[in-house]
Amino acid sequence: MVMSVNTNISSLNAQNNLAKSQSKLATAIERLSSGMKINSAKDDAAGLAISTRFTTQINGLNQAVSNANDGISLAQTTESALNEVTNNMQRIRTLAVQSANATNSQSDRDALDAEVQQRLSEITRISQQTTFNGRHVLDGSFGSAAFQIGANVGETISVNLSQGAGAKQVGQIAQSATSDISSMFASPAGLTVAAGDLTVGGQNVAAGSYTDAASLAAALNTAAAAAGYTGTGADTFATVSGNEIQFANNTASAIALGGTKAAAVFGAGVTSVAAATTGAATPATASSSGLPAGKNAITLAAGDLTIDDGTGGGAVSITGTFKDATELAAAINAAGFTASAAGGELTIDNSANANPLTVAGATATALGLNQTVAASSAGTASSGLAAAISTNANSYELAAGDLTITSGSGTAQDITGTFADATALKAAIDTAATAAGATGFTTTVNSGELDFSNAGASTVTFGGTLAGALGISTTAIAAATPGTTTDGAATTTGVNTAVSAAATGALSLATGDLTINGTDLAGSYKDAQSLVDAINSKGIDGVSAYYDSSSKSVHLNSQSDLTVNGTKAGTGAGNLGFSGAGATAIATGSNLAASDVKSVAGANDTISRIDAALGTISSMRSDLGAVQNRFSSTIANLQTISQNLSSSRSQIQDADFAAETANMSSANILQQAGVSVLAQANSSTQAVLKLLQ
Repeated sequence: MVMSVNTNISSLNAQNNLAKSQSKLATAIERLSSGMKINSAKDDAAGLAISTRFTTQINGLNQAVSNANDGISLAQTTESALNEVTNNMQRIRTLAVQSANATNSQSDRDALDAEVQQRLSEITRISQQTTFNGRHVLDGSFGSAAFQIGANVGETISVNLSQGAGAKQVGQIAQSATSDISSMFASPAGLTVAAGDLTVGGQNVAAGSYTDAASLAAALNTAAAAAGYTGTGADTFATVSGNEIQFANNTASAIALGGTKAAAVFGAGVTSVAAATTGAATPATASSSGLPAGKNAITLAAGDLTIDDGTGGGAVSITGTFKDATELAAAINAAGFTASAAGGELTIDNSANANPLTVAGATATALGLNQTVAASSAGTASSGLAAAISTNANSYELAAGDLTITSGSGTAQDITGTFADATALKAAIDTAATAAGATGFTTTVNSGELDFSNAGASTVTFGGTLAGALGISTTAIAAATPGTTTDGAATTTGVNTAVSAAATGALSLATGDLTINGTDLAGSYKDAQSLVDAINSKGIDGVSAYYDSSSKSVHLNSQSDLTVNGTKAGTGAGNLGFSGAGATAIATGSNLAASDVKSVAGANDTISRIDAALGTISSMRSDLGAVQNRFSSTIANLQTISQNLSSSRSQIQDADFAAETANMSSANILQQAGVSVLAQANSSTQAVLKLLQ
């Protein structure tokens, strides 16, 4: 071993161990003084995160307990006030029973009524002045309130105090009203078919009565199968959509529709379901072959587009498939003529030719190219070709005059712009139809096709140089006939027509025609049930409606005032037939405030109203009692959860005093020993001095 003065290894070792014991002692003292095992993140990073989450939950649960106690206090305050309301009502009922006795004179009943009125005033005062934390709880303004009874979002209990307890808010006797609505709607009696009434492909539709679209569609499919039609799935001959039947034909031949009732059921003029490639139109609707997204190329067969330069060589036919105007211009140039394309516009130039140039053909006509261009001039033949083929393979372009829509009033609107697909074109057509005043005209997209329907009162007409090129099968779309069988829609892919299984009427109510408790029922209703559904969907307080099909009547029920009025509410031709309806309420239900015991009839009426009011108040008290018990149960549960979470958190973050005391004692002893040993280590190098003597 080297004897050295400069480096004292023993001293350094003693100092290192002394520092460790000092750190251990400091940790033990910190934990014992704070009572916490985790005093900073360095003590236990994971444990700190877990204990923090526990603390969050515990704090939330403890506050939730306080919230639930507030809920109990609210319920107790409200229920206590309702108890006094009940006492007053019981006294009023007793007085009413006394007044109903025949032995009472009028002065006796007047005296009894004086107390009744005072009791009613007290009931009203209690309902108006009972508050909790500044909020009224019995006048109906409190509404439905949610009490936060958990540590997390959405953990609530709702208390509904929207029912007031005032004399004008309880004691109502249920009111009702009935409308004989049979004159307003056509009865959906169904369709009776005899042999020969309806045929499909020459096969009779089975005789019988059909009350809905589904049963008629099944019979039509049976007849179609007998005629040899074998389509399934999407190609099923007759399918049901709502109260309509849609026909489809996936064969190469039209399927005949006939019979003595064919016009009434299928629509006037509809005699067949067209083959898959042709389609057919009906008087009330029409369709376009559409603009399927991404399929905007044009195919030219021999004779579709011919160009004759007048030199005697005859007309040259341009054939092929072209996705845009540029490709078509190239084909024309390849044939020895001069053509150019710009912005989807095709131009044929004859300025270098000494003879007139003639452009002809069926497609040339549709594209606006059917014209003669003068010789040796700068004249050109131009086409709005972008509407049928575009420089953009995924869009369609329509210029002014290419496609127009005209309403029955004669107002015309151009449909112009660039359209990425049939859906975009639909939006433009709808906008133009609205601008033209074509009320009731609608456009729908069906597998890339545009189907048009006209429910309006006048014919809507398509026009323009490209209407035919766009495949619109019927340019004049007839007005609908209300109250008759629906004619349906024709398309170029074989879906021919839609029919209603039974004739239905319609009811149109303008603003002010019918109101129920101030709620206006303006709208169009296809049948009585739709009117009932509208009434129920309005959420008119306390009012419900139902339709009695046997009596063809609409019934209204209400637990409070029921007022039905309007220009069509009363009896008479064209009206809804609510008895007594008109400018005044047909059934006004009084409440407890209207009670008096000045007569036997009034006393008996008061007894009925008190019984109704007591039922309402008892229901409120029952709900409040139940919610108090629920709050109490919730509090017990929350306290148990909080206790268990606190125990779990304690295991993680609380200091173990027994262990930490032992650690502190050990660290103290090591400190004392370390200091002593360090002193000896520091003096050990003095032995080297003896070597110098």
